[in-house]
Amino acid sequence: MTDLAEIGRNIVLLRNVQELTQEEVAYRSQLSVNRLQAIEHGCQNTTVDTLIRVAGTFGIDSRVFGIFTRTDDAIITEFRQAPRLPVREGGPLQICGNILLLRKMMGWTQRELARRSHMSVACLRGIEQGYANMTVSKLLYIAAAFGLSLAELNNLTTSEEDLMESVCAARKAAGIERAGQFPLFLCRPISRY
Repeated sequence: MTDLAEIGRNIVLLRNVQELTQEEVAYRSQLSVNRLQAIEHGCQNTTVDTLIRVAGTFGIDSRVFGIFTRTDDAIITEFRQAPRLPVREGGPLQICGNILLLRKMMGWTQRELARRSHMSVACLRGIEQGYANMTVSKLLYIAAAFGLSLAELNNLTTSEEDLMESVCAARKAAGIERAGQFPLFLCRPISRY
């Protein structure tokens, strides 16, 4: 399953649990209903900016949109297999900084990563600088060039604790924690002291 298909399924899940119509979600996310329907079906031309707005409509972090329905073990295993970069606060567009940091760590030029990602250098430069209108499909190409999933690329600079906190919040918004579908041992309140 592609990341976009999983994101689309999770949007439908959130919409149904929160008893929102497609029209309500589209309006709150500043989208047309047709566009929302396309996203729910895994549209390849979805922009990061659009996903950030849709995630905001549901009150979740867009960085966990495609993974919160996985088990804790699956999320943690994938997270721990990815290379680790210094933890930093980056918000929903931290993936752009992650791409830049990982590219430099690998010793690749923009030209090399652009070639491996099947895009122009100008397009990659725009992504690394955080242009919000980048498409998720382009990010999938970049993630594949690094041998990572989109979720791994998105969370390279996120601590495990912060990732699981966001996952738990998304599960709560989706009503999953009450359904008892997942081992939620990591969804206890986390002390910051």
